[in-house]
This record gives sequence, C-alpha cells and structure tokens, in this order.
Amino acid sequence: MNQNAEYSAVNDAVRGQFFRKVWGIITPYWRSEEKGKAWTLLIAVIALSLLSVGISVWFNTWYKDFYNALQKKDEAAFWQLILYFCAIAAVAIVGAVYRLYLTQMLTIRWRAWLTEKHFSRWLADKNYY
Repeated sequence: MNQNAEYSAVNDAVRGQFFRKVWGIITPYWRSEEKGKAWTLLIAVIALSLLSVGISVWFNTWYKDFYNALQKKDEAAFWQLILYFCAIAAVAIVGAVYRLYLTQMLTIRWRAWLTEKHFSRWLADKNYY
C-alpha cells in the first residue's frame, strides 16, 4: 500500500466514508437469496452468546456455593457441587463449540456468496479483458 492510498483510507475513515463503504459491502448479503439461512445463523450465534453470559452467571453462583461448602467443611455438598460443576462445564463447552461452529459457518457462507457475486460481475460481458 503506497502513502497516497494510506492517506486516502485514513481520510475516508475520518469523514465517515469508510463505514458507508463497509455497509455497502455487508448489507446485500442480508437481503440476498441466502437471507433466510444467514439470519437464522446470526440469530443462533446471538442466542448462544447470550447463553454464554447466562452460563457465566451460573458459574458465579456455583463458586459462591462451592466456597461456602469449603468454608463449612461440608464434604457431601462439596462432592455434589463437583458433579454440578461437571454439568455446568459440559453445557458451557457444548454452547461454546456450537457458537464457534455457527460463527464460522456464517463467515464461510458470506465469503462464498461475496466471492460468487464479485466473480460473476467480473466475468460478465468479458470484463476481465
């Protein structure tokens, strides 16, 4: 990237044109023929992110109960809470893995769609000559 291109990119960002250009690239996908799957994946990723926040709260509650059991030297509660931790951890792991998988699936689908659109425009009417 030469110095003029860097200056132009900084100028665009300062004047707010950068975000308009990015918005122009992003929005057509959400209105395309793949919009149903795209919105479904996005909603699922957002839901799994919210689930992640809920699991963090769940862990914090578990920590309180766990350290209270340690302080009281309550062995039965300790082992029960260890098993409970395993259940919480399993839910957290499954949620995190699915969130990552769905995020990557959405990313790949968007990139494939974007590549297809740009290549079809480039190859249309032999524009590559």
